[in-house]
Amino acid sequence: DTAPHREVAIAYLFKMGAIYEDILDDMRSALQVYQRILTRQNKHLGAIQAIQRTAERAGEINEWVAALDKEVALEKDPARVIALQFRAAEVVAEYSGDNEGAAARLRAILKRSPKHAASLTALARVERRLGNHAALLEVYQSQLGIAADDRARVALLIQIAQLCERTLGDDAAATQWYRQAVTIEPGQPLARSGLLRLLRKQGDYRALVTVLEAELASAAGAPALAAAAVQLGEVYETHLNEPQPAAAAYRKALDAQPGFRPALDALVRVLALRGDWVELGSAMNAKADATQDERMATEARLAASVVLADRLHKRGKATEVVEQLVEAHPDNLSALLVLEGLYVAADETSSLAGLFARQARVFAQPSARVAALVSQVRLLKDDTHSDDVLRVCRAIVAIDPDNLFALHRLRRLAHQQQDVTLAAEVNARLSGLTQNTALRAEYLMAYGEALRATDPATALSVFKRAEALAPDSLRAIRGALAASMSMGDAASMVAAYQSEAVWTRSDTLAADLLVQSAAVLARLGDQDAAVEAVTRALARCPDHAAAADMLSVLLTRLGRIELLVGQLSRAAHAAKKSVRKVALWQQVAALQADGVSDVGAAIRSVQRALEAKPDHHDSLMLLAGLYTRDSQYDEAAAAYHKLVAVDDDAVAAHLALGRIYTKHRPDAAQAHTSLQRVLRHDENNREALALTLQLHLDKGDRTAAAAAAERLLEAAGDDRIIAAWALVEIGKLELKANDAEAAANALLAAVEVEGLGGSAARLYRRMVEKGRDAKTKPPWERYLQALRDYLVAVAAPVQSLPPVYLEMARVQHSQLDAAADAFLTLQEGLARCQGEPLLRLARAKLLETTGRVEDALMAFRALASDHPDVAAAWRGLARLLQEHGRPAEASMAAGVLVV
Repeated sequence: DTAPHREVAIAYLFKMGAIYEDILDDMRSALQVYQRILTRQNKHLGAIQAIQRTAERAGEINEWVAALDKEVALEKDPARVIALQFRAAEVVAEYSGDNEGAAARLRAILKRSPKHAASLTALARVERRLGNHAALLEVYQSQLGIAADDRARVALLIQIAQLCERTLGDDAAATQWYRQAVTIEPGQPLARSGLLRLLRKQGDYRALVTVLEAELASAAGAPALAAAAVQLGEVYETHLNEPQPAAAAYRKALDAQPGFRPALDALVRVLALRGDWVELGSAMNAKADATQDERMATEARLAASVVLADRLHKRGKATEVVEQLVEAHPDNLSALLVLEGLYVAADETSSLAGLFARQARVFAQPSARVAALVSQVRLLKDDTHSDDVLRVCRAIVAIDPDNLFALHRLRRLAHQQQDVTLAAEVNARLSGLTQNTALRAEYLMAYGEALRATDPATALSVFKRAEALAPDSLRAIRGALAASMSMGDAASMVAAYQSEAVWTRSDTLAADLLVQSAAVLARLGDQDAAVEAVTRALARCPDHAAAADMLSVLLTRLGRIELLVGQLSRAAHAAKKSVRKVALWQQVAALQADGVSDVGAAIRSVQRALEAKPDHHDSLMLLAGLYTRDSQYDEAAAAYHKLVAVDDDAVAAHLALGRIYTKHRPDAAQAHTSLQRVLRHDENNREALALTLQLHLDKGDRTAAAAAAERLLEAAGDDRIIAAWALVEIGKLELKANDAEAAANALLAAVEVEGLGGSAARLYRRMVEKGRDAKTKPPWERYLQALRDYLVAVAAPVQSLPPVYLEMARVQHSQLDAAADAFLTLQEGLARCQGEPLLRLARAKLLETTGRVEDALMAFRALASDHPDVAAAWRGLARLLQEHGRPAEASMAAGVLVV
């Protein structure tokens, strides 16, 4: 502190810190020293880093984090800044357990460096602890973008899929993630099993076929290929009702593993369903085989198929033949049209959908292509073919942007799948295609709802457009409210709340909305507007508890208690429900009593509450309490008696009666009756026992008082204050009765409980000085023993110990002439109280008193050096030096006191 330059002071402080840190292993002291450097040079990097080091070793997490933040503020290197911020986040998460704070810090790092892998990993761990699964999904997706290789990418995809499936319950998303993993690594068992499981659960058997076909194509070895083929065939056969591809799959199984029984049984079953060829069909096909003209051969086979279907009713076989022709000649319009008729007749919707898709590719005219695609999408179900519906409808819109059928189908699909992006796109387009005001408002509201989560600003604008078209639309009002809440547009939120409050016929709902608008206004700091809104809410619905509570908070904060009393009183008069009348008058009474100190008015308000519900328990208790507060003890007692007449188990009322009849309107019989009623309910009620003891003390009944004190001591438990009070009161009673031995026992027991913190020690010392302790054992030794017992008490507060050690040493030296024992006592106290200056000062004075001058000088010097602020140490040192012929040194010591 006296260094000539700041740099010299800082150097000294660094040396002091190093001594504490490296030699004394006192990290907290080292930390304080390094912090003193920052008071002189707040950007000293060496001090900041030393604080980090010592704070970590001392376990001072807040100081550690603060020092890291300070270094971040000083650091210029971006990479170093991120490293320091990441370390701070790690400390917050792992040492302080503040996962929310750690998450915020990690998000800040990622905002600055989105691809910081360590932060992403740590944030995933923190979000998992917090149970923020949606946020965890976002972290996983960010990690996916920086995955090092396919193996890591697949592992992350599986984690994301499992999170969506098991925690978020989003099977559709989980399916997509599993599909991506399988695409990268087809043989990955977890991804494959998860994808198959979800596809079966969703009933998406077409997608399941795609997965199984891919698995079949990559199968290694005959057994695996056969098993995969049978599994594929069973899906075709059982779920898709497509015997031909099922038969093909079963044949693949038999080609891979001849005689494979599951495949054989299944193939027999499928062939039985298909039927057999007839002669006419064979002839037509023979003719086709004989011709060299490809066109004629195709026409012959088509004719054979028509005969087979129409005349022999073998449409399945006919369909198979035509399908083969279409595969061979995909641009043959006749074959496509014949096949369409066969599919329609056979109600082969899935095959017909595929055929329409083929027609859309073949047809040249845009209108014909649109018609084919519309026919295709009519056959597709949203729940099982949602991807196909989406793809086909988009293809229609790509050709005909204003096609209402496709747009409405997309709108329905978006609603079913909760695809907000698709919903926003479709509703925006539809809103521009209609001139119908109501319909346009409907589309705009759906458009706004789709945008609300991702683009609340645009959503708010859209909802306002809808509200302009349909001013009475609650959906538009609430949509604008939700959007304004998402973007934090408080003004729009308030306008929406208040618009709906005007619109609704429900007084309760209107009050709810006005209270919410008041809450927003209060957060904005517009307290007067908030008060006006909540006042309207209470006027609209006087029974609205939340409105009354918020008005109380706002006006109390503004200090307008009298206005609050008036508003709540009006609401209490207007309230229809008796329970609300009671609650409001109770609030008014509390404000009058505590806010404006008008207890009389408060009493009248509670009386109005009792008019609404005459025997209301809480109102009677409040009334009695107010009477007590106003020193109207007779009226208070009457109110309590009325309460216990209604509810004899009202222990608090009985206890209050006991208190009144003990302290304010002495009536031993009444007090005893009330207190006994309390003790029957709770035999260890401390206040009741204390009041019972006071009754016996007031009567001077030593025996009853002793018994009551014993019960109170048993019930006191760890309550040292009440235990000491009971013992001291018994001691006083025994002193009045001139029973010195009993008084001493009680007072010494109190000393064991409270040490020097109460009156017991003082009373006992006075009794000893008057010679009234009749015990055989010397009275001062008994006093010392009581103090020792207090010191060994587990619950003895540390701050109370030094005075006890000083008192013991004083008694040993002054009363018992045992200076050696006094030294030992002070030494023990110094060890237990960590070198308490008062104890060191007492030891130095004792050394001086016993003639050990040099030892006393050393003790005074050490104390003055360690604690320069202890003036008594300097005075003692100066006095001793002066008395022993060392005036120069005495003057120096005394000079410190002058400074």
